[in-house]
Amino acid sequence: MKREFEKLKEYVKKEFDTADIKLYNQAYFYRYHILPVFNISLKLAEKYKAEKFVVGVSSLLHDIGLINLPKGKEHNIVGAEKIEGIFKKLSLGFDKEFIEKIKECILCHYGKKEDRKNKEIKVLITADALAHLTTPFLFIRYKISKKSFEDFRKWAIQKIDQDCKRVCFKDEKKEIKIYAKILKKMLFENDC
Repeated sequence: MKREFEKLKEYVKKEFDTADIKLYNQAYFYRYHILPVFNISLKLAEKYKAEKFVVGVSSLLHDIGLINLPKGKEHNIVGAEKIEGIFKKLSLGFDKEFIEKIKECILCHYGKKEDRKNKEIKVLITADALAHLTTPFLFIRYKISKKSFEDFRKWAIQKIDQDCKRVCFKDEKKEIKIYAKILKKMLFENDC
């Protein structure tokens, strides 16, 4: 398990470090989003007795569809389509059942209520939402965005509210509400 995680981490880091991703700065994306989602996912998998290996692999690859994303396509769908090719390229001999679990987690990580089919998906959805609000993700996004602060503030409030709704577990719902409140307060403090 550890060898596969390390191999995937190395691959995903390299992919994001060299990618041209619209709206994202690839140099920060792996460090401030992918790794936090991975770490949060593993903790939640243990807490909620989800399959740790499925959760870990899914969390590393959940946004891989952002790389070379065709216009008009959704990154969760494109990401799920890439999975078998990635595993083959890295010589990871996962069985069909495991691959399908990973694809399903990636397809469902947006967090629509009807997609919350199992613990692994719920863990990934929750970890993704928490990572948006518990790391510098939002503020780095502003720095690289070229939006006015007022436009960013509107977008950020929507993102915060959306992520609060995505969280699937009671304890983490309480936690994310605290972060949301702090972030909203920071966004509406008087400008210096």
